[in-house]
This record gives sequence, C-alpha cells and structure tokens, in this order.
Amino acid sequence: MNNVQDLRLQSQTLFSEGLTLFQAGKVTEAEKKFLNAIRIDPNNFDALNLAGICAYQKCEYTQALNFLKNALAINNESPYTHNTLGLIYQNLGQFTEALEEFNLAISLQDSIPEIHNNLANALRNLKQLDAAIIAYQNAITLRSNYPEAYSNLGVCLNETGQYQNAIASLERAIHLNPHFSEAFNNLGNVHHNVGNYRTALNYYKQAIHISPGYLDAYINCANTYKSLKEFDDACDYAKKVLELNPQNPRATYLLGEIFYDQGDSLEAQKNYQATLDLNPNDANARFALTVAQIPKVAVDSNQMALSRTQLEKELGTLEAWLKSSRSSGELINCGSRSLFYLAYQESNNKKLLSRYAKMRSLILQSWQQANGLLLTKSRGISSSKIRLGIVSAHFSNHPVWHAITKGVLLNLDKSQFQIHLFDLGMAMDEETELAEKNSASYTKVKQDLSKWCCTILDKNIDVLLYPEIGMDPLTLELASLRLAPLQLASWGHPETTGIETIDYFISAEDLEPENAEENYSEKIFLLPNLGAYFLPSTNLPRDLKLENLGLTDDIPLILCPGSPSKYNPKNDLVFVEIAKKLGQCQLIFFNFESKLTQILRGRLEKIFEANNLIFTDYVRFIPFLSKENFYGLMKQSDLYLDTIGFSGFNTAMQAIECNLPIVTKDGKFMRGRLASGILKRLGLGSLVAKTNADYVLLAVELITNQTKASEIRQQIEQKKEILFRDLQPVHCLEEFLVKQAS
Repeated sequence: MNNVQDLRLQSQTLFSEGLTLFQAGKVTEAEKKFLNAIRIDPNNFDALNLAGICAYQKCEYTQALNFLKNALAINNESPYTHNTLGLIYQNLGQFTEALEEFNLAISLQDSIPEIHNNLANALRNLKQLDAAIIAYQNAITLRSNYPEAYSNLGVCLNETGQYQNAIASLERAIHLNPHFSEAFNNLGNVHHNVGNYRTALNYYKQAIHISPGYLDAYINCANTYKSLKEFDDACDYAKKVLELNPQNPRATYLLGEIFYDQGDSLEAQKNYQATLDLNPNDANARFALTVAQIPKVAVDSNQMALSRTQLEKELGTLEAWLKSSRSSGELINCGSRSLFYLAYQESNNKKLLSRYAKMRSLILQSWQQANGLLLTKSRGISSSKIRLGIVSAHFSNHPVWHAITKGVLLNLDKSQFQIHLFDLGMAMDEETELAEKNSASYTKVKQDLSKWCCTILDKNIDVLLYPEIGMDPLTLELASLRLAPLQLASWGHPETTGIETIDYFISAEDLEPENAEENYSEKIFLLPNLGAYFLPSTNLPRDLKLENLGLTDDIPLILCPGSPSKYNPKNDLVFVEIAKKLGQCQLIFFNFESKLTQILRGRLEKIFEANNLIFTDYVRFIPFLSKENFYGLMKQSDLYLDTIGFSGFNTAMQAIECNLPIVTKDGKFMRGRLASGILKRLGLGSLVAKTNADYVLLAVELITNQTKASEIRQQIEQKKEILFRDLQPVHCLEEFLVKQAS
C-alpha cells in the first residue's frame, strides 16, 4: 500500500515540476515531466489532462484525444477537460462533437466566459448564427472586458448582415485592446461588405502595422483593391503574401482572380494552375481555371479560336475530377461561376454551356437535397392569383430593369397575378422604390444561398422568372435549383443558360433568327414584336462641349459605344475600312475598365498600323459619360455603329430617341440581332447589313450622303413611338403564364 502511495507521490511531484515548466512556457520540457508522471501512475488525472493540452498545442490531435479521454474516464466532471476536448474537435472540423463537449463543460460550470466563447465558435461553424450570437453575448456578460468575444461577436453579426452592430462590437474589442490586429482585420471585413472600401483598407493596414506577418490582412487588402479595380495595388499585396509564404495557395488563387478581372486570361490560368499544384483539391481553382479559358477581351482571333478548344479540354478535366471529388457542401461556392464571356463569341454555345451547367447543377442540387430545401408542392397557389416571383440583382436604374423587368412589373394584370420580387443586388434608387411599390412583396437582404432558397420557397411561387442569368453569381446558383413548378429565363443576358431547371427562355419574334430553338437548351417562347414594354428616357441631353472631350464638330462623329468585350477581333477591320473610305472621321470609343480597354485599343492600333493608317488620326477613346452627357453627345453625332455579333439593345434605343442613325449587322444568334430588330420594327431594314463589307458601305454612305442621313433621321422621328409602351408582349406573356400555370 505504501508503495502505491509512493508511486502516486512521485507521479504528482513530476506533475508539479511539469506544471511549473508549462507555466513558464517550456512546453517540451513540461511534456516530458507529464509523460513520466503518467508512466508511473496511469491514473494521474492532472498529468493526463496537461499532457493532452501539450499535445493539442503541438497539433498532435490524435495523441491529445487519447490523453484527454483517459482523463475523463477517471473524472468526467472537469469542465476544463471537456473544453479542451471541444477545442480539439473544433480544430479537426468535427463541430458537432465540439459543440457537445462545450455544452457538457457549461453544464458542469457555467461561469467560465472562455467556454461560452468557444461554444459560440462551434455554433458559428455549424451555421447556427443566432445561437452563436447569444453565446458570445453570454461570454461578454460574464466578462465585460473580453475583447476576443467582442471581436467574434462582430464577425457573427457581420455574417448575419447586422453591420452597424458588428462595427460597434468590433470597435469595442479594439477599445479594450488597441493592439488586437485580428479585430482590426475583422472590422475591415465589415466595411468591405458594405462597400466602404477605403475605410476597410485603413483597418487592414492597421492590422498589418500591428502584426507585419498577418497574411489574412494582406489578402484582404488585395481583395479590396481588386474591388476598387486598382489592380496594381491588388497584385502588390497578393505578391507580398507569397514573399512571406511562397507556398500559399490563397495568394496564387487571388492573383488568378485579379488577372482575370483585368482581362489577362493567360496569367490568370498560370496562377490558377499554380494553386492546383499546391492544392489539387481546390475546387474554386478548378472551376476558375475552366472559366478562365475564355478571355474577357481577346488579343486576337487566334486566342479566341484556341479558347474554345481549351475550354472543351478543361471541361473534360473538370468532369473527371468531380467524379472523385468531395461532398457537395465543399463544392457549393463553385456553383456561382459562369461562362459569361463565351456569349461574346459568335458561335452556337448550347453544347458547351449545357455541359458546364450540368456539372454546376449536380453540385447545387445535391446540396439542395442534403439541406432539405426541396420544392415539395406540385403547385403552390394559396389564392386565386398566380404567384409570380422575379429574381434579379437589378431592380434599379440598369439596362435589364428598363428593357425587361420594369414593363412586366408595371403592366401585368394584378387581378390575375401576385408579384413577389427577390432583389439580390446592392443598388437602391428611385427605380428600386418603384419596384417595391408595385409588388405584393419585396425582399432585399444580404443573405446566403440557403436563406434565399428558404425565402423563395416560403412564398409558394408558381412561376419564377429570372430576367438575367449569368450576370450575377447568386442568381446563377438559384436558377440551377428547382424552387418553383415553372421556371423561366429572359434575355437580360441574351444567351441560352444551358440549365436543366430553366423550362422556358422568353424571347421575342423580332429578335430571333429562323430555327431559333436550335440555339437554346430551354423551350423557347417568343413574345410579339421586340418582346418589351419600354419607356422612353426622362433624361434631358446636356449641352456638351466637344472640345472638352478632345473632339471637334467639323469632322464626322461616329459613336462606337460598346464595352470592349463586345468587339470581336475578326471584325476589327471594319473600322480600318471605314477610315480608309472616309479619309477623315472620329471613331469614338469609350474608356471602360482600363485594362480591358487597353487590350481593345492595342488591337485596333495594331491593325491600323498594319494598314498604314495613323491610329490617332481616326480613333478617339473618351471617358465614360453620364447618361445626360451621353445623350448630349448622341445629339451631336452623325452615326451610331452597333457592335457586330453582340448587339446593344438599350444603347440602340437611346440612339433612336436622339434620332441618331444606326448601322448594324444581322447576327447569327439573338444576341447579335437586338439593334437589327429595332431597325426592322421601324421599317429601316435597309440599315441592317448582311456582311461586314455591306456594314462598311452603309456607314460610309450615311456619312457622305447627308440627304439620306437626314431622311433617316426624319423617319426615326416619325416612327419611333412604335417602339415604346408596347403592351402586346405583356398581354401575350399573361396568356402564356395563365396557360402554363393552369
């Protein structure tokens, strides 16, 4: 008996020596003492507990679990041991097990603020955000000067969209600890979320000043500069991460995003591939690499042609990888990536888009089923009216709103339809107020995909309309799910979606070629005329001094207002030919995003030089103008050149309002026939070219033959009212919806 007591005493002495070392920060020496104590007395609870903590601190989680479970087998009433066990499970990503241990710890002693904070962290990881907020608040109640809990609470409030409360909580954390770099970083994240990018940068930089090796803060700086489109600074901060940690896949991935945003698809591809070299299972990088095969603005025709071949190759690689990939929950963010820029290539994209959409939809629908967010009713009518839901990020002064959504919302028969709007965007203006006023319900809140699914499903929608799919990530994700018995897309992005859960594509008779159904994965339904109830602009043209833009009124002004992506390299020669034939002209392009504009400008400079023309004698790039100034410029211009292959609708309608002649070319697909549909509707089909050569001749004739140009202006003035306030498409849509929902 005395021998047993001696052994226990020796064991406890070793534990005490180890504890002194542990408290002095000498973890390795302390651990040796604890292990010796356990060898002498395997039932030494204190030694087992501290040995588990040592192993936990060294990230040796399996060994730590073994020690702590043995300790709990001796004494299951230790809140601290349960707490440490919960921390280990949390680090292993086993949040349900962590939650159980933290709850056990609190049931044994509910006055320890750290355990409440840890419990809240587990709840947050399990997306139980409301419960997490309460747990953080409990920790703060127990310790009013607890900066970590205030910081964590701020993060959680940020995730639930309670931005002002989040800011207050994080500012309190910083007040309690002015050197708390993580709180500064978290406060930057809140300001980034609400669009206060400069303020966000200030907080990130303060975090870096306090902790010069703080990689998250560098990455957040890079992301924020990217949001500001200040790409050089964004690159600098991402590269700083790689200086500090050359094997950081987050930095290489972010560089890929930055380069793709700038239009440098080749550099983007290199960085996405570098990310995959570091982490082959990075799902975001795999999808990003696939999408990045398509340039935003091609440097030449060869790049554009090669991009389609490379896309097919990457789609095959992605399909093979997905067969052995992780669960849908880990892939869910990839569902927001779109092959948006494929539409700017004048080819039939149905096969490629459908192939890609199928992969994305399988991920999202698997996630939907796993989370129990399924449509359970064959039809959700709770009243005599058809419940129409409209999902868009553009219930504001935006081309999609003016061309499509506004006319539907204002003119559908409210005695037959109850309209529910789901606003995924950030913009708010007078048009937003108009949308809210004319709907049965209007939901605008920052929330994740899961909550948006619940919001839409709770409304029991009969028909769900997406005016634009592909322009907004969240819209794309929602459209890939079945959230209503009937789901429709329209032409805000004038291209087939390829998505199996979209039943119909709503287009227009005047905008489609023959055999249009061959271009769509959806069933196509054609509304009459232009398919739109369009209101004329209320903007009054401003008096615009041309010299302030580097322009002159004694040389023909020819507007080329398309975004750089709309100009296909194979059509660049038309501008050279127009310049050659006219001798003098001002081809006016606009400065959109600087890097994308640089690609277009460089391409045009090269082809003008190759044809022995001085580029600056003919081409002007001017700043982007307000709508009033743009109308003022159109009023003084001689001709509008529509983009070939990807036409402009709203801009063409604005030109018509200003009686400005338009030259366009009939495209192979709806996206290349918007302006031609408008002109034919006006009886001005003679301005629609069949070939690029005809396009050049038409442009030259309208500049050199002022009599004809004047006649065209008069015809536009006399006939343009036919384009506006057309109720026929609305009535046709009503009949279609009633038939489909019956």
